[in-house]
Amino acid sequence: MAKILKMGPSPHIRTKETVDDVMYDVIIALLPALLAASYFFGIRAIVVTAVSILSCMVTEFICQKLMKQDVQIFDGSAIITGILYAFVIPPYMSLAYIIVGAVVSIVLGKMVFGGLGHNIFNPALVGRAFVQASWPVAITTFMYDDIGGATLLDAMKRGLSTDLALVDKGNLYLNTFIGKMGGCLGET
Repeated sequence: MAKILKMGPSPHIRTKETVDDVMYDVIIALLPALLAASYFFGIRAIVVTAVSILSCMVTEFICQKLMKQDVQIFDGSAIITGILYAFVIPPYMSLAYIIVGAVVSIVLGKMVFGGLGHNIFNPALVGRAFVQASWPVAITTFMYDDIGGATLLDAMKRGLSTDLALVDKGNLYLNTFIGKMGGCLGET
């Protein structure tokens, strides 16, 4: 009976799936959202996402070299961090801020804690929080069809829901539901 209740160190359930497999499955799952962002924001969505991914991968490579770890930038985790960071920022934010935020995501959000699996916060959100604290106007300025304005929730809170510049004319809730509004890449 005592042998049945004895438990060893985690993980307790093992599969043949590798970290790389899981990471690339997540990347595939994020592709529809990236395609939708590309539809609504055009080539800028691809540029922002590519810059974010590249910045995350280069930063992780440098950190792993400096920390004398095995270089594993193609395991997919830096790519996911880059995609998620791109999804939580406005598409028209300066590329310099995007690079800084991506670097902070990897350095302060991931590598300071020891790398993959050791971070206590979501690295992409650490980068967003840093940019939010450093350049609040840059990360809270949203545009849609080259028009800037309040976000939907802010406008509804202030009672401006009848005249929103950032939402296509027509049914406000339908346009919001299908993403015809300003916001972050992953928000629409």
